[in-house]
Amino acid sequence: MFSAEGEEQGILEDVVALNGLLADEQHHLARCTVGLVELGEELAQLSDAKLPSDAVYLAWQEVARIRERKEIARYEEMLQLELDAETAKMICSFLETELEHEQHLAGKYTDA
Repeated sequence: MFSAEGEEQGILEDVVALNGLLADEQHHLARCTVGLVELGEELAQLSDAKLPSDAVYLAWQEVARIRERKEIARYEEMLQLELDAETAKMICSFLETELEHEQHLAGKYTDA
């Protein structure tokens, strides 16, 4: 939705940045989903997900930076848990990506 608004307003840098952020987040979700399926865990339904009320295109950088900081805190907290080596490596990778997101507000920092 933000990307479409950015395109309409002719702000190509925002479109590229937002698409990159979303691509990285989708990649993280896919990797976590695969891990949960492999463990036999039941997956939450995401079909009811809605755009957050604080998501306003004109202030997207401020909102995105706050969200990135929250993600960073969650991944740092996860790394305090007893994790197997593979999961810890994945979470470290996510954390590194989120630190880049928070600093640059752009995506495509995810390792494949």
